[in-house]
Amino acid sequence: MLAGAKKLAMPVLMALAFAMMTLEFATNQFGLVPQAWFNGWQRDSEEFVVRRMALSESSGIFAKSGLLLKPDGSTYDSQVALQGISFSIAGHTLNKLGMSGVLIFRTLYLFNCIMLSLVFFAIFYWAWKEFGLIAAAAAYLTTLYSGWIVVSARNLYWVTWTFFLPFALVLLLLHFEERCKLKRRNLLWGLLVFAAMFLRAACGYEFISTAMIAAEVP
Repeated sequence: MLAGAKKLAMPVLMALAFAMMTLEFATNQFGLVPQAWFNGWQRDSEEFVVRRMALSESSGIFAKSGLLLKPDGSTYDSQVALQGISFSIAGHTLNKLGMSGVLIFRTLYLFNCIMLSLVFFAIFYWAWKEFGLIAAAAAYLTTLYSGWIVVSARNLYWVTWTFFLPFALVLLLLHFEERCKLKRRNLLWGLLVFAAMFLRAACGYEFISTAMIAAEVP
């Protein structure tokens, strides 16, 4: 019975840690950053996506080529605007399910936060297997207490999890190749990393060189 309890302890602890991180990202529940900073960070950029969603709801997903919209109503032509198209589709679907505007945005915020937590936990898993539990715990705490990550986690324009996805994916691919003796499938792995990098680029080119270099580090 004691052995069973020990086996159960780690999954429960990880679930609690995941829930705590997601909750902090979504609501600043534990006050790790000033509330005014949390509430106001990059709302001007996020407004581009909100305006895209409003136009999509009234005129169709691909009105004005599906691009993000500036405050003056003109299109923001510097990116593909995949996040605007994706959140417009999601928002329209949630609206059809009877959700109100506020609840729709809370749901989309929660999605971003869950995705970011999942990506980070993939990195923590790698750190745990490579360097031990202390290293993974240290990575968790430094991430949780990073103000910039907390304030940006839910933002609909930045979709922060897409910055870290290529890096996490490469870490896991190399880890399982080494530990599980998987055969190298260069084409498949290359397509997966390409898809992750394309996802990031399609949501904006800001810091794209950092994301690309990070994916090469492992």
